[in-house]
Amino acid sequence: MAILEAARYAPSCFNEQPWRYIVARNEEEKLKYLPILAKQNFAHNGKQNRFHQFDAGTSWGFLLLEAQ
Repeated sequence: MAILEAARYAPSCFNEQPWRYIVARNEEEKLKYLPILAKQNFAHNGKQNRFHQFDAGTSWGFLLLEAQ
């Protein structure tokens, strides 16, 4: 849980943390949650967030630092 908490509070370009993580433990769970990934997940105030990849990378980096 500490690893996910560190990733949740990583900064973002629009300061929209905490991030929300969904953990799929098997293929069935993965397929269940896959449909929620949509273009709307990468928007801010109705406009495309062109920084979403950088933000996701920052969150991933915080996750790795905490895991280390």
